[in-house]
Amino acid sequence: MSAYENAKTMSREDVMEKIAALTIQEAGLCAGPLADRLAASLAEAEEEKKETGIVAALNNADTDYVLLEVLKNDPEKVLQGIAIAAMAIGTENKTLCLPERETELADSLAQLASNYHVEVMTGLVNLRANKGRAIIHMVTAADLADAFAGEYVPGVYVSVNGEAVKKVPNGTRVGELADMTDAKALILGYSMCRPDAAGLAVEEAGITNGVVKVLTSHSCVVDETEKRLMASRKQSCGKCVFCREGLIQLQYMQKEITEGRGKGDFVDLTKEIGEAMCFSTPCTLGQNSSKIALTAMENFPAEYEAHIKKKKCPSAVCTKLVNIYIDPKHCNGCGACETVCPYDCIEGQPGYIHMLDDFDCTKCGKCTEVCETGAIVITTGRVPRVPYRLTKVGRFR
Repeated sequence: MSAYENAKTMSREDVMEKIAALTIQEAGLCAGPLADRLAASLAEAEEEKKETGIVAALNNADTDYVLLEVLKNDPEKVLQGIAIAAMAIGTENKTLCLPERETELADSLAQLASNYHVEVMTGLVNLRANKGRAIIHMVTAADLADAFAGEYVPGVYVSVNGEAVKKVPNGTRVGELADMTDAKALILGYSMCRPDAAGLAVEEAGITNGVVKVLTSHSCVVDETEKRLMASRKQSCGKCVFCREGLIQLQYMQKEITEGRGKGDFVDLTKEIGEAMCFSTPCTLGQNSSKIALTAMENFPAEYEAHIKKKKCPSAVCTKLVNIYIDPKHCNGCGACETVCPYDCIEGQPGYIHMLDDFDCTKCGKCTEVCETGAIVITTGRVPRVPYRLTKVGRFR
């Protein structure tokens, strides 16, 4: 008998009691017991004189979509969980909301969803339009189906460094999931954390979007923060001023810092804007997308000081803050770098030390990938003396 069929043999009260007894937790940003979440939605619906309902979705702030794999791997489980949650609060209004780009997935699920009378839609979850309805994470729906199938095990779904999503039991330490040998920082959910966060148990680490990513000494905290803010900008609907303008300002300042134009007051401005977004925006996208910038600046002040004051990227990732040159002592004149350079920035002949003109060089790194002698150097320091005209290999002094 399926989870849904098991639930149908029970009364509404019994379904809710079972959810409460198993202490099933809401997996999204509104953390806490699922039974309390469902009860609160009923109270809100009564107070606001709105229809009750269930809306299952990813968090609006989720730009990685790794937890969407839970749905893709077993869509019927998620749909059954939505139907069971609807039984618990006595509603026929059931919606599965997918990211806007997932129109093909929505179309493929339409027939199966109709078996459970679940409407499938795409886009961000409109909190105002869904006042009085219980908004739950689709992972919570999967847990709910497991519970009524007698297979529920408390745990957290995670994707480590982009690998396949897996559910790990509560009590598992973050450090048990990833190699921390060269760890410089950890991205846990929407936060940039210090390496010591590896000691946290998964259920207390705030991994509400399933993301666990290790940044090594070859990664730049500022560059990673800028990329994540840009992803949030692209996802924002733009209707809320604090979210729209706040994300523009936060991403702009991070970009300026990576390009050597950072200013000292950017730190204070980021804190002011980011904290305002946390409580002045109505949906979770605005409330949580600023956390990456806030936690990055709070936990890695030395990284920002190096970029802003010293105009250096400690990891040599920010191309505007690094220099690149061909070491004449190691170049063997093979020509591999000249061949792959997309902008013809490298000049040379077979058997001659090659020269790099950094005026048009984008520091894309393609030349470093093919240089077998390690002659092409990317550095945050000064460039040593190099040939200014073609010189035979081994002749430069």
